[in-house]
Amino acid sequence: MAFVVEDGTGLINSNAYTSVAFMRAYFADVGTTFAQADGLLQVAIIKATRYVENRFGGRWLGQREFPEVPQALGWPRLYVMQPDSCEYYTGVPEPLQRAVSEYAARALTTELQPVPTASPFVTRTKKKAAAVEIEEQRLPGLQLFTAIPAADLQLRGLIFSGSYTYR
Repeated sequence: MAFVVEDGTGLINSNAYTSVAFMRAYFADVGTTFAQADGLLQVAIIKATRYVENRFGGRWLGQREFPEVPQALGWPRLYVMQPDSCEYYTGVPEPLQRAVSEYAARALTTELQPVPTASPFVTRTKKKAAAVEIEEQRLPGLQLFTAIPAADLQLRGLIFSGSYTYR
């Protein structure tokens, strides 16, 4: 599979929100360099993009910019306001690129999305008093994501957070 960075035109085959050059420059600002070849960083960026899409894809603000084409990723989007500005984001927002870079750096050393396991605490029990009948069933546990603050906080203003009531 080719490494295709979303360029802001709603590509149907993009699989990355940021480039290796952006990731290297972003981390170079804080004195971090990567010895890995570009190919390994591309794989990490693709993993990070998939993680972001799986974890946050249903919570993006705004709407797809190119709904008439089968846009591969959730961004670019319309009607998402930049903080402290009266302008909308265009293309792939820099905070999203920074978050994907952070997740990609983590993907170089560990899995981003752990294998979900059933929680032993989520069960359903049914008991009858007259005729002795006990039924226990383990319900699927919630999938919990490990917080990665350096990346998660970059996405503020791009995703719905909390709960909303629509009437």
